[in-house]
Amino acid sequence: MANKQSFTSEEWTKLLESPMVPGMAVSAAEPSGLWGMIKKAFASSSALAAAKTDAGTNALIKAVVADFETSEGSSDIQEALRKRFAGAKPADVVQRSLASLAEVSRLLAAPYRR
Repeated sequence: MANKQSFTSEEWTKLLESPMVPGMAVSAAEPSGLWGMIKKAFASSSALAAAKTDAGTNALIKAVVADFETSEGSSDIQEALRKRFAGAKPADVVQRSLASLAEVSRLLAAPYRR
């Protein structure tokens, strides 16, 4: 089974971004203002917290959540998201988000990581 050591540093950062990217795409596709962004962030945080405490959660997901909780991991995620979405208009955010998630899907589906 894949774990953090199964990925390069760059690949791991892409995995760390992946829980945040869908919310950004939804917000860009249908802007709902500050309150909407806060609600999406809260929903994402709640899902990560639930995954942390669920005994049935995959070890890879638990590793992602653990990195979210460190200052280094949080900083890496913020920097990666800034780079990914720099200068993006809402339509660009949606397209970049979809491309990012497709890339993460390919990383997770790689036969050597199963």
